[in-house]
Amino acid sequence: MDKTLKERFLEAKETYLSDIKISSKSEHTHEKYLLVLNHFQRWMDGTELSDKDTDFSPLHVIQFKQYLAKIPVKINTIYHYLIVLHTFFKWSKRAGFFSENPVTEDCFPATEEIKYDILTKEEMDIVVAGFLPRRIYKKTRARNKALVLLLIQSGLRVSELINLRVYDVSFDRNNIHVVNGKGSKSRYAPLPEEAKQALYEYFKDYEKQHGKALAATAYLFCGEDGSDQNKPLTRSGVGRIVETYVRLLTGHEGIGPHDLRHCAASMWDNTGANMRTIQNALGHSSILTTERIYVKLLDKEKAAQDIVTLMGAKKKSVRNEQEARQEPSSVSSPPSARQESAVQISFLN
Repeated sequence: MDKTLKERFLEAKETYLSDIKISSKSEHTHEKYLLVLNHFQRWMDGTELSDKDTDFSPLHVIQFKQYLAKIPVKINTIYHYLIVLHTFFKWSKRAGFFSENPVTEDCFPATEEIKYDILTKEEMDIVVAGFLPRRIYKKTRARNKALVLLLIQSGLRVSELINLRVYDVSFDRNNIHVVNGKGSKSRYAPLPEEAKQALYEYFKDYEKQHGKALAATAYLFCGEDGSDQNKPLTRSGVGRIVETYVRLLTGHEGIGPHDLRHCAASMWDNTGANMRTIQNALGHSSILTTERIYVKLLDKEKAAQDIVTLMGAKKKSVRNEQEARQEPSSVSSPPSARQESAVQISFLN
């Protein structure tokens, strides 16, 4: 007897999740795909699929969108869920589970403009300075400062930060080797002086508290109390540290690790870095991603000032060039016959 649509989906789901787990996809990617496919499975459980259906159709995808909207799931999140679902069905078609990919271009909803919340330049300066009262974070202040400075100065993703090992940090080269970034790509993130000094202080403080140094193979930021060097901080743990640390310093509430990544791009822009440099430092595979996100974040007032400065410099350059080409004043000696001849030749050429 032929398998039902639901049975084929469950078989495809299990095989696909196993496949991406062994194909160097990050744990975060695996969790995201599992979340979306579980949502789709729950939608199927509450829907009467016809026995005549041999494949999922765009109509099924529309019904799934309506199911998500009722939960409710935000429209931009639904858009990203459909990207995951499209990738899954594309793989399933190649693997022979289904003959069509039901997630067509028309299925994707129009997204809403994302309103980013980042720190002001003054708030960023306060965070980088990191002057917390001594009573705050007495045991973990050095670690938390180093963690926050890496995020705001190196532009790391939280998934990259929690997977860093001590040996990934190069104090000589002033960079951090991100081994398994998004899409399993490797890159080098910058290590500015303030973040470097914060790491030095953190290493010294760790050795003082635990009676031993962090091993080269240890996670850079160990679990909650730091005693187990083979257990990294969790994503939620990093989120709590960042939110509290920034709020205590600036009063700005609701800032998370990814907001500090946006702050890093803004700071690099203020130093004069171009979009290609920002793209490479952030680890975006396409400059279009960088432009789409950061063109909304970068300092527009500074951009206007830069243009005025550039135009003023251009005018001054043209004026100087024109003055340099002018004839000598009347007090100068009259040109010799040879000079007049040279001038005539230059006009002819």
